[in-house]
Amino acid sequence: MTYNLKENLRFLLSVNNINQSELGDLIGSSGKTVSNWINGVANTPLEKLILISKEFDIPLDTMVFGY
Repeated sequence: MTYNLKENLRFLLSVNNINQSELGDLIGSSGKTVSNWINGVANTPLEKLILISKEFDIPLDTMVFGY
């Protein structure tokens, strides 16, 4: 299995027509923090992964490993 979280986060933002700052607001993080996750500068904490998967109504494993 390939770890595709960065690409999947980009995809989710695109198809839901929201930006990094808006996602940050939804999950209690800054847009800069979300940017760091997407750019691989920082790892996404598990509690934030869970919030994102709930926000987009997709299984956590799908979000992390791909569709």
